[in-house]
Amino acid sequence: MNLASRLVLSPPSVRSALRNELRIAAGRLTSWVRQRRQALSVADVADVAGDATILAARLTPLDARGMPGETRDVALHSVDERGIAFDHRLPLADRRAMVTVESPQLGRIVAEVDLSWCRYRTGGGYTSGGRFVQLYRGG
Repeated sequence: MNLASRLVLSPPSVRSALRNELRIAAGRLTSWVRQRRQALSVADVADVAGDATILAARLTPLDARGMPGETRDVALHSVDERGIAFDHRLPLADRRAMVTVESPQLGRIVAEVDLSWCRYRTGGGYTSGGRFVQLYRGG
């Protein structure tokens, strides 16, 4: 059962706890992104292959049946308690994806995202985003 279903079907006290859990995880991730963004621009991060220091994340598209596609590197653009936005070089064909962020400070956070928008960036590349469907601890 995904987080959205759990929020709808659970008693009020459980819904409140689930919302709070999501707020805390998103808050930690948002703070982490802000700190790193002060040090580097998104373009710098996208060009630093293999350096897991900061804004880098991994995106695995999910097809209509939920089967994973080819994983690619993305750069986190923004995160809040409802969703995420990220920069990437090639267009995405699928509407769902798993986004994975790993760091010594945060550990591993994996989120299923319903992708709802995409914008072409001047100079090349795209920024896409959507809402969180499910948050997994430790992936």
